[in-house]
Amino acid sequence: SKEEIAELKELNAKLIFAQIALGEDHVEAVGLRLNLDPTSVCNVRCVTCYQNYSETFEPHVIPVEALEKAFE
Repeated sequence: SKEEIAELKELNAKLIFAQIALGEDHVEAVGLRLNLDPTSVCNVRCVTCYQNYSETFEPHVIPVEALEKAFE
């Protein structure tokens, strides 16, 4: 149920923060969020984008095969 999922998320978040507070190098809890950018290739050049501020930035593309393997 939605209530059970919310409770599990709250417990997981508490575990993450407890492990960080204890200075553990490896956190056993599940991440709260996953942000995935399969590519950094863009030609828009927004003024707030980090790509505009780095002279050494090199665009990357994650191969579809790697994404498929990650979510098996």
